[in-house]
Amino acid sequence: MSFKDIIGHDTLIEGLSSNVTAKSFAHAYVFAGPDGVGKKMTALAYAKALNCENFQGDSCGECVSCALSDAGTNPNIYFFGPGEKGTIKV
Repeated sequence: MSFKDIIGHDTLIEGLSSNVTAKSFAHAYVFAGPDGVGKKMTALAYAKALNCENFQGDSCGECVSCALSDAGTNPNIYFFGPGEKGTIKV
């Protein structure tokens, strides 16, 4: 999954891509919204871009980090979701 695969979130993708290109990003992001809008897909594309060894506006899809991200085994990418009560504990 890469930024080019995401449809309908052009403004968001442009902002996330420019953050990575400028190396100016926050320590954490929350992707929230209704089911089915692409939160996990966008978060994964962003995490993949942040970890890509050859980033030039989007993840390359060819480096070791991108291969690990595609396989779901990149040790630098963690997904957190609500627990039993629908909340995330701090």
